[in-house]
Amino acid sequence: ASYYSSPVLLLNGIYGTNYTTTFTEQMGPVSIVNTSSFFLVDRDVSNEYVIKVTIHGGVEQPGQEILSVSNVPAGIDASYDNGTNTLTLTTVNGPQPISLFATVLSTITYVNTADEITGLYRTVEFYVDSPQAFYLVSV
Repeated sequence: ASYYSSPVLLLNGIYGTNYTTTFTEQMGPVSIVNTSSFFLVDRDVSNEYVIKVTIHGGVEQPGQEILSVSNVPAGIDASYDNGTNTLTLTTVNGPQPISLFATVLSTITYVNTADEITGLYRTVEFYVDSPQAFYLVSV
């Protein structure tokens, strides 16, 4: 019998998905995951993943609010769409270990370059998809 599991993403370690952070205008990017306890695993180990991270709620003009990642290895493509405020990580060249995606997601940051920031709160939604299952987290 085949067994497929959903990827599991915890932005705040054992405390789950309720991670919060504070962005201060003109102070640079802030991490949007708890880098000391961030957790992404999949029992299937290697797969062809698509991970989407989207900003919701009071978003400024396109291009002023940005999600970015660093140290993207070969085997993963990272792109940001200003129109939808979505960062997408995609497997390229065949299945990749979930640990590569975990390493990249642990570097995710948010920045707002608007002169005057509107609204108080933003929600960032993480969507992890593999051919067998998906996992959705909102923070």
